Amino acid sequence: MNYYAFLLRTRLESQKGFTLIELLVVILIIGILAAIAIPSFLNQREKGQDACAKSMARTMQTAMETYYVDNNSYNNGTVAALSGIENQITGGTCGAGTLIATGTAGATNNCGGLATGNPGATGGYCVASLSAAAGATRWFSINRSAAGAITRVCGPNGGACPAGVW
Repeated sequence: MNYYAFLLRTRLESQKGFTLIELLVVILIIGILAAIAIPSFLNQREKGQDACAKSMARTMQTAMETYYVDNNSYNNGTVAALSGIENQITGGTCGAGTLIATGTAGATNNCGGLATGNPGATGGYCVASLSAAAGATRWFSINRSAAGAITRVCGPNGGACPAGVW
């Protein structure tokens, strides 16, 4: 065997590593996995913010019913009054804060222009909470009519509000 052939063989056997093609394939696979995973993670954050707003609306509903038991009326059930019942009801808890509308005779309020429900006459109310998701434009409301019917409305559609109700 030739000495130079022996040197070449030992040199080639001692050089271990990855080829350029192998490295490019690994980078391509990592890129595909990242492209799939990142939108899923971003969507989970938005769902969490929407869930916080829904929870706040339910907490406000419970506090409003407690307010009724104490005062025999839904009127004047403001955020400040409900915060005395449930101390977690404060503006900005779930992002952009909360809104309340209580029904009075001939009232036309609809939760600060957010909700499509209207508490109408005495005996109704509307509580709404804004989500921090989507630039604080998504809201979740619970409306109680004077007759006692309760509806849950949300908007604009998207995220945890696929069809306008939740």
